[in-house]
Amino acid sequence: MDRRDRGYLLVAKITIEDPDAWSGTSSLTVIGPTGVGQVASAQVTWVFDVTQGPDIVIYRPTGTANISATGCVWAPASGAIERLDGILTVDYSTDPPTYRGAGTSQWPATLSCTDPTFSVSAETTVSFLGGLESSAEGVFAHGSVNPDGKTIEGSSTYGPATYKWKFTRSR
Repeated sequence: MDRRDRGYLLVAKITIEDPDAWSGTSSLTVIGPTGVGQVASAQVTWVFDVTQGPDIVIYRPTGTANISATGCVWAPASGAIERLDGILTVDYSTDPPTYRGAGTSQWPATLSCTDPTFSVSAETTVSFLGGLESSAEGVFAHGSVNPDGKTIEGSSTYGPATYKWKFTRSR
């Protein structure tokens, strides 16, 4: 029998894992002289992007950011969070692992207010993750991953601005 007449069966066992990601919410509240002035919030999923060495993982954001202001209306009040709008770095070489991240999204919008009455169209900038650690790249949130290994949570207040965030790991 000629070897070309034989059939071959190749069997492979493949395991497809869920992508490594952190999902949750974040917010920034800025208190004005007469009370709450502006609130930015976001539903964010930080998706695996790349590793730096064996223990540092970089994640990039996707999701939706929202903005509201006392006595005013933003139109549109929400915009898409793009991949390059932020960065979340987790260092798994420490015990517990540590994180550092920041995120800001922009979209064109109109701000209309009633007291005083005015309207202005501009590029809306919404900071959806930040903190007190400042560098040339921006203002960063930072801390330790919770002991469960699946939660990044924290808050940071600077003057009238308070950031809050909570993300849960999908794996």
